[in-house]
Amino acid sequence: MKERNHVLDEALRLQSMGISVIPIGNKKKPAVKTWKKFQTTPADARQIHDWFDLRDDLGLGIILGPVSGNLVARDFDLSSSFHQWSKSNPNLAKKLPTVKSSRGFHVYARIPHCPFQEFGDGELRSHRHFIVAPPSLHPDGCMYSWNRRFEKLDDVPVLSLEHSGFGKAWKNDGPKNPDEKKQIAVTTDRTEIDSVVSVLSVEETARLLEGTIPQTFGTRRKSLFMLARRIRGHSKLGNTPLPDLKATLRVWHQRALPTIRTKGFDESWTDFVDAWGNVDLNRCGDAVLEAMRRTDATELPRKAMEYEGTTTRRLIGLCAELARCSANGVFYLSCRKAAEAMKEADFALISRMLKMLCADGVLLEVEHGGPHSNRASRYRFLHENE
Repeated sequence: MKERNHVLDEALRLQSMGISVIPIGNKKKPAVKTWKKFQTTPADARQIHDWFDLRDDLGLGIILGPVSGNLVARDFDLSSSFHQWSKSNPNLAKKLPTVKSSRGFHVYARIPHCPFQEFGDGELRSHRHFIVAPPSLHPDGCMYSWNRRFEKLDDVPVLSLEHSGFGKAWKNDGPKNPDEKKQIAVTTDRTEIDSVVSVLSVEETARLLEGTIPQTFGTRRKSLFMLARRIRGHSKLGNTPLPDLKATLRVWHQRALPTIRTKGFDESWTDFVDAWGNVDLNRCGDAVLEAMRRTDATELPRKAMEYEGTTTRRLIGLCAELARCSANGVFYLSCRKAAEAMKEADFALISRMLKMLCADGVLLEVEHGGPHSNRASRYRFLHENE
């Protein structure tokens, strides 16, 4: 008689509550080619059977965030930190679903619009993240187990981040065992990370990194270039000396580890530095916005005053400013980014105006872009000395 598949049973139980689940393979990584679609649409019972019916070596992962009712998980890597949190939040500790993990505890709650955060004693996982769930087997041989499980999603309270106590590191009186001592040693550079990330709010940091964490193998370098472009175009971080961003890159690297094959930090830092030097500032959304702000704060170029419309004049001024800031007078500009910067709802109008300015000899289209090429068009402003 076939032995009962307890992982399958638990996957179906969670799926019936409205929780999105995925299979987990070796080294706590998803055992599917891509799990992005399950971040918005949970797998159905048939799909779950297809995953688990014929395999008894898979673990179980819960995808967090809106797809699972705004479920989040506070991962306490240190048992002492979990007990400190429990002591300070006794009512929540008695009712929130809790899992005993290999090193510490996972505590679940429902927190809408909750950002991912890292701490010296673990992390708070939320939207676009998953967490390994019971009865999965950890690579070190320990089995994840429920200390307190929920029978339905509505049993999990909806909290604010502040009320949950999840949004900070919990101090402890020192390591209780050698494993915890080792974990503390690994996280002693947290102050260095905070010194850089503190330039932004938690929400701003989450938005900065959002979408730049690789979701599949083979996209690490592309993701690093995307991150470099975001930072270079950021109004608060764009002028940060490159060495000062190394700690921020460590945050990115830790989050990317589950889905990148190149595990060494040095390789990711090398590729980030290379990407940093290849970023064209005029392709950064924030750079266009900043150029528009400078344009509106200064006198428009003489060529702009040959036109009657305010929108046309501002567009010419924007192009002149982008050309001035570029290395060779050539700049990237999409009609959508220009419309956004100018607070003009009709981006199609901006597109037609750019064509008109090319026809009038104000601009020269150096390279045509668009949706087919997934890049903006490149222009040269032909009256930069006026």
